[in-house]
Amino acid sequence: MWQIESNRFEYQRFKNRAFLVKFFLVFVFFVLYLRLFQLQIINKRYFKKISKNNCIQILFQQAPRGAILDRNGVVLADSRSAFSLLFSPFNLSDDDITKSVNKISDILDRDKEYFIRKISFQKRYPFTYARLMENIERKKMFQFAEEKPNIPGITIQTETVRYYLRKNFASHILGYIGEINADELRDRGGECKQGNVVGKIGIEKIYDSELRGIEGGKQIEVNAVGRELRVLREIKPVKGHTLILTIDKKLQELSEDALGDSPGVIIILDPRNSEVLSLVSKPDFDSNIFTVPLASKKWNHFFTSLAYPLLNRAIQAQYAPGSVFKILVTLAALEEEKINLNDTFFCKGFLTCGREERVFRCWKREGHGKQNLIQAMANSCDIYFYNMGLSLGVRNISKYAKEFGLGEKTGIDLPSEKRGLVPSSEWKRKKIGDPWFDGDTLNLSIGQGYLLATPLQIANMVCAVVNGGKLYRPYIVKKIIGDKNHLIKEIKPYKIRDIKISESTLNILKKSLKSTVEKGTGRAAYLKNLSIGGKTGTAENPHGENHAWFVCFTPVEDPQIVICVFLEHGGSGGSDAAPVARKVLEGYAQFLNEHKGNEYILKTGKEKNGL
Repeated sequence: MWQIESNRFEYQRFKNRAFLVKFFLVFVFFVLYLRLFQLQIINKRYFKKISKNNCIQILFQQAPRGAILDRNGVVLADSRSAFSLLFSPFNLSDDDITKSVNKISDILDRDKEYFIRKISFQKRYPFTYARLMENIERKKMFQFAEEKPNIPGITIQTETVRYYLRKNFASHILGYIGEINADELRDRGGECKQGNVVGKIGIEKIYDSELRGIEGGKQIEVNAVGRELRVLREIKPVKGHTLILTIDKKLQELSEDALGDSPGVIIILDPRNSEVLSLVSKPDFDSNIFTVPLASKKWNHFFTSLAYPLLNRAIQAQYAPGSVFKILVTLAALEEEKINLNDTFFCKGFLTCGREERVFRCWKREGHGKQNLIQAMANSCDIYFYNMGLSLGVRNISKYAKEFGLGEKTGIDLPSEKRGLVPSSEWKRKKIGDPWFDGDTLNLSIGQGYLLATPLQIANMVCAVVNGGKLYRPYIVKKIIGDKNHLIKEIKPYKIRDIKISESTLNILKKSLKSTVEKGTGRAAYLKNLSIGGKTGTAENPHGENHAWFVCFTPVEDPQIVICVFLEHGGSGGSDAAPVARKVLEGYAQFLNEHKGNEYILKTGKEKNGL
């Protein structure tokens, strides 16, 4: 009996265990069913999208940069076809990536660390391509085409790259381009992405948004090892806008040839509106070098050279203007009625000033003798201008200097312009902690001492003087042209301010500056067939040889151009800078003869081709 009861108990316990197992199995399958239902029904679209993305790569294609033309439609910079090497780490093991990098490095003869850095960054964006190299020469491209089956992840794409049509031409105006860096990427705020090419200096930088165009791209289906199967969708890139400059190619060439290899600046402005007809800064550089990544070792020279070839001396370097500043001091003295045409001073070669009777010398040690205003300007007599400066005082000199744009940026459409310095008694006390002395006024009256200006500021100052007191903002881009020659924007002359200059003051200045070229220190710039007014300047330089200046305008009666020549450590304004200006003036005279009777841009301000 006991045995039977025991068997029944074991059987019941077995049934209970079997039920629990059965229940557990049913529960597990029910949970699996719910999960499958969720994956295949509820989240179907989501996982379908992921699945699709796992076999699709996005290949971005940069737009051709817009062309840059001179004022007469001559092409200065454009784009041409080239080959780019792209890489996708998608579905590749670390060994595959290492293998590919080694082969890429061998073919391009470049440190593999460069490519590893680019690929490491691209791993954050697994469905796009890293741009490893642009503008690859044809020979290298064929090597990659042959080795492509053995280099997982690479793609060769035909793109357009920037091309500057003449070596070392207008390089500080045009600038150069390069791959965007981390700081630029942050500053652009989503406008650009890693791998984009942007303008670094010059017009390329200031008008980068207009020149860059609209990026295109492709959706590409790839297999498990990242090889391309087919193009699913393609959007063509849109070329950037075209820029029409105020620059005249012939005048730019003429200025560059005249300056030669001398460190310095030549600027030619139209005084009627401050259009920049030519701007040369030497030493310069070949903008095309920066479009060739394989030449990057050559870049170091431009960044480390003590000649500073990337420095645009026209707007980024500040110098004492020397005696060219006497133009402004004369204007201020005439307008403030501190002097008249017949006032004379006797120059014995020196002047003593202050209780200590400090000696201030004229550049001509033996002196100029008795000088009136016209003679003093022509001979650049320092003693005459010392006396003129004392009668004016620092407050008046500083006031007129600022009125004519010194001490502030001109606003030209080029990057990193400097503002210069117009000193005052308040400035000196605050900055240096000393009072202003009469000796400081004497130095200031001949463009020395604390006064600093860029060559562009001096050129624009002369424009405002000879045009009767209209201070304009210099500019380089004249028009922005879109697709099918559609005018996007026309940049008009911008007048900063009107400055009161009496007719008598203007006539005296023009007469004295004409005398400077015909009889005075600027004789080396004299030409029979042109009416020229000008002023020489030799600025003392505590760090080496003197700087040489010469500013001029023609014709005196109705100025069409203003030329500013600056030679860094160049010696004398009369013997060194004026002859350089003469070369430019000779070329300009030839232009006028060639285009006599025509609506030539420099003679009439009208455009020949309607661009």
